[in-house]
Amino acid sequence: MLLEDDFFRFGRTFRQRINYFRRQEIYTATIEWGVASYQSSRWIAEVGVGGGFQFGNVHFSKIPPDATLIEQGFNFFSFSYEENPVVGSINFGVRLKVGYVLK
Repeated sequence: MLLEDDFFRFGRTFRQRINYFRRQEIYTATIEWGVASYQSSRWIAEVGVGGGFQFGNVHFSKIPPDATLIEQGFNFFSFSYEENPVVGSINFGVRLKVGYVLK
């Protein structure tokens, strides 16, 4: 993804707009267990639980080491230009499905 942001350079003596690339790789592994039951000839119900984890790397193109991002307003997302930071999370889920079979 091509991004464009404003940065302070050389000890905040001037501003510079820098174009850079961001690439993110995410790997996910999950396991689920469930039960399906026909309630009649056409209605089906399914209940399941599962969990897993995901992790990945974020790669940025070269940004000068003295560049500091100028953030505009409030930012909900934490932002870092670390070289290849690893991101990860653990996920759990419960699902309930109700279906009707068309014949």
